[in-house]
Amino acid sequence: MLQNGKILVSDKLNSEELEFLIDQSFELFCKLRNYTNLSPNKVLFLKEQLQKMYLENKNNLRIYTIKINEEIIGCACLLKDSGNIRDLFVKEENQRQGIGTLLLKKSFKIWQV
Repeated sequence: MLQNGKILVSDKLNSEELEFLIDQSFELFCKLRNYTNLSPNKVLFLKEQLQKMYLENKNNLRIYTIKINEEIIGCACLLKDSGNIRDLFVKEENQRQGIGTLLLKKSFKIWQV
């Protein structure tokens, strides 16, 4: 499972986490809509919209990040006001190793009464 990794919890969205979330959101968005061969302008537009969405909500996010060798491999975002999960991503090559489950368990511990 997770060896040589560390879990970080933050109430501030940093630039590395923002980039990871935008990239993962964009990949999922394109897969779900079967978008292939988007023009560079369309890619830029979509990524800018995702960035705008995250930045508009940054004060309401609690971020759980898993890093291995200083590289983000998974991230969960919870909405602080409700405790709802906003996003949960694990890089494709790191899936099926329990990382998403670990992120969920770690984030739910915070909200238990």
